[in-house]
Amino acid sequence: MTGRGRAAGLLVLLAACGPTLPPGGDPRPPAPGVPLAAVPVRLAPVSVTGIRRGAVVGNAVFGVDCAPPYSRILWTKTRFGDGMGLFRPINDTLTESGMILPRPGGPVAAPLSLTAEVTGLTMELCRRKGWLTGSPLGESGVAVVQVAWTLAGPHGPLHRTATTGRAEIPPTPDGDAVLLETAVADAAGLLAADDGFRRALAASAAGLPPPLGAAVLEPAAPGARGTAVAVGGGSGTVVGRIGGYPVLVAAGRGDEAAVAVALGGRSVPGMVERTAPSLGLMLVRVMEAVPGPLPAFALSAQRRPAVGAPLWAADGPRNAGLLAEWRTADGGARLLADLPGAGQDAPPGTPLMDADGAALAIVTGPATAAGLVPAVPVRAALAALGVGVDP
Repeated sequence: MTGRGRAAGLLVLLAACGPTLPPGGDPRPPAPGVPLAAVPVRLAPVSVTGIRRGAVVGNAVFGVDCAPPYSRILWTKTRFGDGMGLFRPINDTLTESGMILPRPGGPVAAPLSLTAEVTGLTMELCRRKGWLTGSPLGESGVAVVQVAWTLAGPHGPLHRTATTGRAEIPPTPDGDAVLLETAVADAAGLLAADDGFRRALAASAAGLPPPLGAAVLEPAAPGARGTAVAVGGGSGTVVGRIGGYPVLVAAGRGDEAAVAVALGGRSVPGMVERTAPSLGLMLVRVMEAVPGPLPAFALSAQRRPAVGAPLWAADGPRNAGLLAEWRTADGGARLLADLPGAGQDAPPGTPLMDADGAALAIVTGPATAAGLVPAVPVRAALAALGVGVDP
């Protein structure tokens, strides 16, 4: 029987003697092919942020071979420490998984850092006693722990995720502390198998393009017909290249420095270079010099078309809507588009096309109560993001 199978069996056994644990995380996925030894990472001290001192984190349960006291288990510094004891199981697990974790103060520099925050813990312990002698044998039990992880680089967070570790231990001295350490190590193993985490490491190892500096966009050729693309968890518009690298205007605040971009049928790493918070948009540069044609849109030559001009959402019915209204907000021009049917559901970051099929504006938010879709002219969005357009 596997370790997780034994843990499940022990849960059933303990259920008859006390409260059961909440369900844990998903089964560990197979490790993706992206190597973990892509770039050195500094592991920061582990913190405990989601469990206050004195909080109830479990129970010592009743059982035939479980000795009293059958009491609640409280989180105290004396019992569990302050997180310092969890550094080693995480370090050891990630090192065994192939990560490079240089020794603090050692000769190997680590351009990335990884922080771990314990946000939740539930455990059940049995204070084991001998059948014949009644002498203590140690503590056995099961535990579920939640850990939040942040991988960061010089420009900010690259990847955030959370994993749920599980553990089962036989009778062991200081079983409560051992149980926590074992569960945290399991959570670290799940992190090592996380596809997004591995891809963030690989993107960092590949190196970043040169800084943008005074960015001048090389727009798509006139008549180019692109498509909205997935950027992170949202949508974006490929507007051309800067220095040979594809660039997009996408929905988002830039909470993470790196995002995944769907290009050419695959996911490629992108770097959030600049943000325009008032617009809810960000400038994303793909970190690979993607050869060949891009799903980029030609930029509309119209600066301020008249109200009533044809306007339609990319990938929607051509010329199906119209420009309903111009507004001024935050010192700049904004527009509202009247888009029928599914066009009202166009997500932020979606381009809106003029009558010639060129990108005129980019959606910045959900439709209003009147069913009008807010957007900003694409050239105004580029200017707000510090990008000039090569005529």
